[in-house]
Amino acid sequence: MKRCHRRLQAGVAAVEFSVTILILFALTMGIFEFGRVVFAWNAAAEATRAGARTASVSTMYSANIADAMRSVIADLKDSQIAVAYLPAGCDPDTCEAITVTVLGYAISPLMMPVAVLPVPISTTTVQRESMGVNS
Repeated sequence: MKRCHRRLQAGVAAVEFSVTILILFALTMGIFEFGRVVFAWNAAAEATRAGARTASVSTMYSANIADAMRSVIADLKDSQIAVAYLPAGCDPDTCEAITVTVLGYAISPLMMPVAVLPVPISTTTVQRESMGVNS
């Protein structure tokens, strides 16, 4: 009777291990992907901060603004960058603030490369400094 019982239990440990490892692998990859998403959100916020800081000390609509933002997010396109000088229609002497926005930026998860996860719109507004002119 004991021999028959052993035969019925053969391979049970392998099945339990395979089920457990699949669950742990899925959990680990989920944590990894969540970390990538949070990193992308933080990178978008940091890119707007770098762009706004550069805009506050550069001439209006300088190419340095996009370059500063691309130093944080390398694949950022010009269409995903919005720079607004406040109040609208101001010149370098009358502008009070600069708003830089990243919009339409998305990342694709490693586990589902056909899917796209949009990154929330990130905006930073800073007060005008020199804007490329001596104050």
